Amino acid sequence: MKKRLNILLILGAVLMLILPGCRELKWKDHFKRANQYFMQKDFKKAAIEYEKALKYNPDLLPAHFFLATSYQSLYRQALDNESFRKRAEKSVIALGLKKGLDREFVEFLAKLDTEDKLRAAYYLLKAEWYEPLRGKDISTDSIYKTDTRIIGKKLSPDELVDYFNQKFDEMLPKLKAEFEEYKKKMEEEAQKAAEEEKKAAKGKKAKKVKKVKKEKKAEQAQEKAEEAQKEEAPPEVKREDVGFALKYIENRLRILGAIKHYTYYMNHVKDEKEKKKAIQALAEIYDRIGDFKNAEKYYLMFFGEKPTNPQYYYILAEFYNKYGKYDKAEEYYKKRIELDPTDPDGYLYLANFYSNQVGKLPKESKKEIFDKAIALMNKSIAAHEKRLELIPEPKVENGVKIAEVPLEKLPEGIEFPPELSDKIEYDAQAKVLRFKGTMSDAERDQLMKLSDDPAWQKAVKLLYLSSNKEKAYYYMAVVCWAKSYNIRRVMSLKDRVATLKKGLKALDRALELNPDYAEAHVYKNLIYREFAKAYPAKKKYYLNLAKKEMEIYKKIMEKKAAKKKALESLGS
Repeated sequence: MKKRLNILLILGAVLMLILPGCRELKWKDHFKRANQYFMQKDFKKAAIEYEKALKYNPDLLPAHFFLATSYQSLYRQALDNESFRKRAEKSVIALGLKKGLDREFVEFLAKLDTEDKLRAAYYLLKAEWYEPLRGKDISTDSIYKTDTRIIGKKLSPDELVDYFNQKFDEMLPKLKAEFEEYKKKMEEEAQKAAEEEKKAAKGKKAKKVKKVKKEKKAEQAQEKAEEAQKEEAPPEVKREDVGFALKYIENRLRILGAIKHYTYYMNHVKDEKEKKKAIQALAEIYDRIGDFKNAEKYYLMFFGEKPTNPQYYYILAEFYNKYGKYDKAEEYYKKRIELDPTDPDGYLYLANFYSNQVGKLPKESKKEIFDKAIALMNKSIAAHEKRLELIPEPKVENGVKIAEVPLEKLPEGIEFPPELSDKIEYDAQAKVLRFKGTMSDAERDQLMKLSDDPAWQKAVKLLYLSSNKEKAYYYMAVVCWAKSYNIRRVMSLKDRVATLKKGLKALDRALELNPDYAEAHVYKNLIYREFAKAYPAKKKYYLNLAKKEMEIYKKIMEKKAAKKKALESLGS
């Protein structure tokens, strides 16, 4: 007996040494596989593997971050709507009643307002999904393949029905306890409301009290009718409705999963830059799902009390504008201008904000608002003209364009991305920032993200415009068109025509610099259309000019498409 006990102890000690190693191998294997799927943008498979890696190593921070990103990428706003929610709710109620559960509890479950309720409903619906497939070969079915990856083993349809029913039953005790708490809370609220109603009724006239009693009788009759309806047999659940309900619930679980794992990452990561990534992601998610309170909380947390980047003020202004918080929006549009009065975009954004507010303000405020918008548009155009004077002409060396802008010093901690190392450099001696070639929008955005330092932000913008000077003229023309289009009702004909001519001149200069600049032809078309409105007698003439510009645009785009196709065929 003693010998046997010693052998068991030795085996136990050996297992204690081996098991951590096995767990490490498992999480590493799943994490490696997840990263491969993530790089291939197969976020569904990546999410499954990250979940498995976290099962063996719950503290693996990169897995939390990339799992959250995978869920965020899989979320579809189009599925998160009232129609899908109602279908899911009806299906859950019908299946819960079919399972013999209490109606009140089933209706509580069908609210689908917590992760637990969504998860339980998901198991209930999955069991129903596989029910008609009992005894069938479904090995090639895509849904079956995904479920097999999640579960980690192959099960027959019969086994899947049992598996999901068991999962649902395991969640019932916790949900029933939550339901009891919910009922208790509802009873307390009802009692409180009844007491308040009783107090309010004391000082009322008898006629009003009689009316309230009559209304109560009608409510009671309605409740009885609803109760009678509830006692009827549960409705049939169509397979199509189960499919829609599953899509809705999977989608909701993904976005809640993204919130959960970004929050974990934010609370545990020590690097401040990494923490900010999670905060920004949470702000964007809450904004996307329409949760104003949480979105505001995380946006303000991300931007800090006094941001130095003008773009942050614009994002906040747009955010408040979207939710109808117009005073706040105006405040942040103005702060953006205060931070950089030389930037023409700040004036344009505030002008557009004012012109869009006209329909929401009293009649006596309209003229004042339009006057503000016109003044701001004029400031934007003037700032564009000033900036055009400041944009340095790029040099050309061995057929390569080189843009240079002054920069006193590089912000601390800046490291140029490896993929741009042969394009961008900082000459500390000459105090100049250089870029070789034509900077793309993506490269500009990538460089802007390296630092919030205002001097760096200005230098990158100027560098971008120096290597794309035609765009500086194009942006100015866009403002000229916007002024005519948005504020034409209160502009004088003289002012409107002068503005449009200025825009046309800017576009012609842009096309001198880049004859294949297709977007410039689109805006020449739009400006000619504004001329047609300004001069009704010459409408046909200007519309013909507009048509010609669109024909040129189409030819350029066809030429670009043919060139791309030729290059792709050479590559293959």
